[in-house]
Amino acid sequence: MQKVHMVACRTTRRIVLPKSARAGHRRSGMSAGSVRIRVVVSSFVLLSSVLFSLATGEQKTSEAEPSRAELSRALESALKNSETWKDIRVEASCSTETGPTVVEIFGQGVGIWKRAKQFPISQQQFRKILEEFRDAGFVDWHDLYGGSAEPGAGVKIVCRAGLSIGSNSKMVSQTEKGKQFQPLLALTARIFAISKGSTADGVVADSLTDGLRKLETGELNPVTFQLLLHRRSENRSELNKDQGWILRVEGRRAGHQTIRQKAGYSDPVELDLSEEEFLGLTRTLASSGVENFPLNLFADSYTDLSLRVLNRKKSVQARQFPGVTPETHGEKQTSFDGVIALLKELNSKVESSGQPVVTSTSNF
Repeated sequence: MQKVHMVACRTTRRIVLPKSARAGHRRSGMSAGSVRIRVVVSSFVLLSSVLFSLATGEQKTSEAEPSRAELSRALESALKNSETWKDIRVEASCSTETGPTVVEIFGQGVGIWKRAKQFPISQQQFRKILEEFRDAGFVDWHDLYGGSAEPGAGVKIVCRAGLSIGSNSKMVSQTEKGKQFQPLLALTARIFAISKGSTADGVVADSLTDGLRKLETGELNPVTFQLLLHRRSENRSELNKDQGWILRVEGRRAGHQTIRQKAGYSDPVELDLSEEEFLGLTRTLASSGVENFPLNLFADSYTDLSLRVLNRKKSVQARQFPGVTPETHGEKQTSFDGVIALLKELNSKVESSGQPVVTSTSNF
């Protein structure tokens, strides 16, 4: 029987904040105003902590049937038509004999190994991975195996696999305690085996700046890039006016949500950036020297900026900190202000031109 250990993992799955969420909440792993739910694991800043519902995990509901059917149809369609693969994403994280392993694979022909290396995936390999999901009966699995935690207790996830096809997605997780679901362990092992053979040709980022430069040159795929900016007024006198916003960029897809103190978060909208817009963003970030920004800078409003390329990351908090003025950090403050100005402009475009997010998640 395969031995399972605690595994550090994260996911970059899209996080959608409900209207009822409060503006003071923070997204796990990135210092921004999203909801923190303690479900997992060890640390991986960014996107990657996971946000999904851990109910009882082994109860089927009639509401889940349409989502399950849609995902099943989408999977069968993808196996027949590779032109749809650009909207497919696979992820797996589990313990192996060599330690914790995590892989993300994208239908556009690229994977990310252990958060640190981009590697190529052939069409033959990707089709085999999709077949593994189909043959394992993944769509019919429960979302959680091993039982739910006692009230107030954290849940340790030791293994998980996820499949996202367009707006249809499903994540299956195994807790540390309780009966281990062997089909999940076997599926992740097969995904690792298919992926590992391609990692020798992988590309790494020696630093955050190096990663941003490699995005410019095309050596790294946009899927390796993530950014989150949270801006919020600290004036709470007018309860039902816009208090701030969140800009999220994952690859070439940018998302916006408005924050109101009384109403909470708006429904998200998203916009696909053009290649020119994306390269302009990464070029500005690289030339700004963002990697060398101080952890704390000046801003007239609550401002949290986090970004990552592969496993290279940077987080900056800017406020009206005591003893910090617009002149305290000189050129670095000026560069930071330039980055925020660009991101504010991008946020306004996403807010005005973005489309509502449509998701369908299978729950059991």
